[in-house]
Amino acid sequence: MTRTASLILAVILATSALAAEFTVNAGETGKRVFPLNGVNAGPAHMKGQPAMDLTAQYQEMGISLVRTHDYYGYIDLSNIFPHSWDTDPANHGNYDFSGADDVINEVEAAGCDVMFRLGESWYTPSHNQIPSNHANVAHVCKHIIMHYGGDDCNPYNCRIRLWEFWNEPNLDKFWDVKADPNFTKFFSMYGRVAYEVKRRFPHIQLGGPGTAGSDDAGIEKFARQFVQALRDNPHDPPLDFYSWHSYNRDNDGPYVFARQAQKVRAVLNAAGFAKTENVLSEWNSSSVRAGGQHPTEEDLQWRHTLFNIDGAAFSAAALIYMHLYSDIRYACRYRGDIHSGDEGYGLMDTGGNIKKPGYAFKAYAGLFPQREWRKMYLLSGTGGDTGNEGKAGKCRAMMATTDEDRTVVNVLIALWEHGNEGFSLTVSNLPDGWQQPMMEHYVVSQKQDYYEQASRSIAQQYARDKAYRYTCKQVPDTTSSVHLVRLYDAAKFPTLQPTGVQPATGPQPPQQPRPFPPIRRFPRPWPPRPGR
Repeated sequence: MTRTASLILAVILATSALAAEFTVNAGETGKRVFPLNGVNAGPAHMKGQPAMDLTAQYQEMGISLVRTHDYYGYIDLSNIFPHSWDTDPANHGNYDFSGADDVINEVEAAGCDVMFRLGESWYTPSHNQIPSNHANVAHVCKHIIMHYGGDDCNPYNCRIRLWEFWNEPNLDKFWDVKADPNFTKFFSMYGRVAYEVKRRFPHIQLGGPGTAGSDDAGIEKFARQFVQALRDNPHDPPLDFYSWHSYNRDNDGPYVFARQAQKVRAVLNAAGFAKTENVLSEWNSSSVRAGGQHPTEEDLQWRHTLFNIDGAAFSAAALIYMHLYSDIRYACRYRGDIHSGDEGYGLMDTGGNIKKPGYAFKAYAGLFPQREWRKMYLLSGTGGDTGNEGKAGKCRAMMATTDEDRTVVNVLIALWEHGNEGFSLTVSNLPDGWQQPMMEHYVVSQKQDYYEQASRSIAQQYARDKAYRYTCKQVPDTTSSVHLVRLYDAAKFPTLQPTGVQPATGPQPPQQPRPFPPIRRFPRPWPPRPGR
């Protein structure tokens, strides 16, 4: 090969390695955005798991919300109210909150909000018996909500705002589908509980039912059945949020959840539930059982996304797409802790070490620095794609945020299955008045966990045109990568806080009230049953 040919080849390779061109307009502030980095199960107190406190890891990953599901005890209805459904629910002595209190306290101590799941864990044998007395189920749920401060809940402050009734009623593991194949009894029970709970606690958010994952058509079908049953109920029970699950059954790309959320939203809107929030309360890149007992190489490849760098980039891209292309309000990955060994669902391995997808969560949390009080807004940008709406084998995803004081610009980039590709990023229209403009770049790759790639002053470019162009060269030896690039005024914004967990130093502004959408009110009383 001649010297000229070698130079041409080098230019071609360099160009292909920097194929991604991203731009962010820091002058175009969009909608307010809220973190979607919730998980199932908290940092401690898990039956059948090693006695290990994972609070520090949860804080490092920036976990914002914990759904209290699959603790296998402690916080299930059968543990809090360990009696038959015909037992007197008004007797305080019939409740046991000892384990549940420990769980809630540990979650709150880690700085996470709570989504309290009123239902059962995955048990063998199954806890799927149909309750015999729906009125007593409603009474028990009200007693639990009361125990956790429901009477003090108002539109601005609430210890536990989110209450999800049941989990996967369309799966025989959690509901006796053979005895109730059309879910008539379940729909009736949800209606009774929702109606009575919201009459007692109007300022909580109650929803459900945590529909089991399926393909797109299956997710749509059950959502349609559920909301139609509520429409047909003469008492019009409220539905503050509709929750559903997805484990990427067809091994699509990261856009799959946004695509499915769009279908859920269309069903809700068509049934008159336009104000009902869209909640993805379980999700992951794959199932640990993908391919069953005889998985193919492709099945194993998808199982490995539960712990490898491709799974990290998949997770970051999926979160980005949920923001950009859906109205998902809360999302909880299954799950945050140690689970099913090193290759299982958890974001940590059996030694309590954060796995690659957990470091993707850490990078994602950088979009929401100091999330306890700092409001974040979406910025417009270009260069990202959706991987043909989840059908392609690779994608580039990008999302940028800024705070209400415009002291920081955060850019999250996920290059899923793009190898060691680099990128260029141009951020224009940076705010006026920055005194100490700085840049930080953090990377998650196959060879290295979350690490700082660069940190430097950008004063010269900032002073010249209020813009900054950054080039990231190839990331060595990786199949995918995740990047957090932060531009900020070091005079006003605390430096070196990529996860969004550490509180700001010095005085902090008071926490702003959390927005709470209007809820539907239905004054008609539930009719007494014969003999009551």
